[in-house]
Amino acid sequence: MECEPIISANAYFYDVLGIMETFAQMNNDDDYETKMKFEKEALKTAFNNEFLVEISNTKHKWYQSQTATVQALQFGMVPENDIENVVNGLAHDIVEVKDGHHSTGIHGNRYIYTVLSKYGKADLAYQILTTPEFPSQTYVMNSGFTTWPERQFEWEKMEGPTNSLNHPMHSGFAAYFYESLGGVKSSGFSPGYKIFVVNPEFPSAISTTEVDVPTPYGAIRNEWNYNNGKLSMNLKVPFNTEAKVIVTQSELESFKINGKSLEEFKEQHSFKITEDAVIVGSGDYQITYLKN
Repeated sequence: MECEPIISANAYFYDVLGIMETFAQMNNDDDYETKMKFEKEALKTAFNNEFLVEISNTKHKWYQSQTATVQALQFGMVPENDIENVVNGLAHDIVEVKDGHHSTGIHGNRYIYTVLSKYGKADLAYQILTTPEFPSQTYVMNSGFTTWPERQFEWEKMEGPTNSLNHPMHSGFAAYFYESLGGVKSSGFSPGYKIFVVNPEFPSAISTTEVDVPTPYGAIRNEWNYNNGKLSMNLKVPFNTEAKVIVTQSELESFKINGKSLEEFKEQHSFKITEDAVIVGSGDYQITYLKN
């Protein structure tokens, strides 16, 4: 077993407490919101005291398995000043210990690719996804399956099938194609893609992607390509929704919509600029900027 259940269970419980805190906010229940915040912080402190450890002979830290480390990063449990060390600890285990492979199962597979991409390890995420050797998702696909098997085995060494050969929940890693490569993700504060985030996070091996995401408001479409430091996106924002295009301050300086600078575009269109994003309403946009 790659991850001790007590660690992953506490990580999931922390995430649930956050959901309950959101429910309390939606219902204007200040007392319950305060209670959930208190329990979250208490659990976060105990979780890090108990499970966050240093990796011998390195300056890195992790939560004793790839799965638990990915969960802690995904759910926001890692102390701010330890994030870099923990990300490097995860990468260290993948590269140095597991020889360039994931060792996650159903609970870690969903997040390991998106988490690595989010924290600047997009090339590593792509590497462990596409390596043809066992274990990897590509290894499974190259084994001739038309459904997703429950267990990860070296199938050529097996005498016959074992366990379920149709476990679609194991395909949760496919969110990576939409959220990281496609760059489209529902916002936590406005679910159902009423407001969605656009932020392609891609490896150096990929320079173009097309993605369609069906929503209750219509399809979101993002077609992007990257060439010589310039990211170009053809973005379709459905009716009655908003897209939050994530950019840094330096990227904002070169940001253009439909061939116009932001100053020129705002003369005839309404949009918002925050410290980390340009927010546009429904419509079809051609967006370009120099990507850091």
